[in-house]
Amino acid sequence: MVLQVLGWVSEKLQVASDESYRDPTNLQGKLQKHQAFEAEVMANRKRVDVVSAVSSFVNSYSLIAARCLKKLHVVAFFLL
Repeated sequence: MVLQVLGWVSEKLQVASDESYRDPTNLQGKLQKHQAFEAEVMANRKRVDVVSAVSSFVNSYSLIAARCLKKLHVVAFFLL
């Protein structure tokens, strides 16, 4: 699930970074495209929030693990 959401987010970031909105032609089509994009983002909001929470959790424990490993390394240095 996480990889699917990350792929989806990557795809949506590409769409969001498209600068074709600067062209003033076909405004009605652009408005419809924006509304569809916004609806899709809102429909997937829970999935994105879950992945974000998991990412934060993993990141927190990665920092804790790194600190523990650093302390273990210092202790092992003095013991050896």
